[in-house]
This record gives sequence, C-alpha cells and structure tokens, in this order.
Amino acid sequence: MMKVVFTEKAPAPVGPYSQGILIEGIKCSQDTDCKLLFISGMVPIDPATGKGISGNFEEQVRRVMLNLRSVLEEIGGDLKNVVKVTVFLSDITKFDSFNKVYGEFFKDYKPARSVVEAKPPRGFEIEIEAVAFITQ
Repeated sequence: MMKVVFTEKAPAPVGPYSQGILIEGIKCSQDTDCKLLFISGMVPIDPATGKGISGNFEEQVRRVMLNLRSVLEEIGGDLKNVVKVTVFLSDITKFDSFNKVYGEFFKDYKPARSVVEAKPPRGFEIEIEAVAFITQ
C-alpha cells in the first residue's frame, strides 16, 4: 500500500509532488513487516516561514537536513533508517562545507550517498533526496 507523507515540520511542496511516499506492507521476514520511504528533494526552506534560507551555506545544509529528518519522524523513523542519499550542490567546491554539516547528522551510521554538481530549483545551492527502510 502506498501513502503520501506530509508534515508541517518540513516545507510544503511547491509543485505537483509529495514530501514523501511511504510503501507499507513489505515482508522483511515471516514475522516482520517493513516500509520504504522515498523522500522528495528537500531544499533550505524554513517550514515556519515558508521562506528560503540564503547566505550562510552551512545553515542551508543544516536546514535541509532538519527538513529531511522531519519527514522521517512523521512516519516514526529517524536518520538511522536512511539507506541512500542523493545530494545536489550548485557549487561542488562547497563539498567540504557540506560534508562538515552532513557529518553532524550522520555520525556513527553512514548511508550510501552520491553527491553531484547540479542546479537545484529556484536558485537554491543544495537539494537532498533520500530513501529510508523502516522495520516494524
């Protein structure tokens, strides 16, 4: 069963997409059900104001990670459930700054990850999408 995920603790979608799509009812084993969560690309928008964060790049990364975590928490997950992250940076020379903040959120557990230089929407400097696997 597929379900749209929405939380007011992350930015509302600004187009025809969902914050996340949850797939439930996956059998991990005979006794365990699992879920897959596909999280749309999160950008540095403050959900309280609906406005984008500009300026300090590390604060932009932090806001994106908080938005991502909020979607996970909405379905009872957390960052340790993330299995794959794709990061889009408008300027790959900011990779070290990105990695520093990203490491604050993924300390001991580190999901698979790709980082590419691309142009995130609306002139943002960063966008992150993720896939999470949750056992019940």
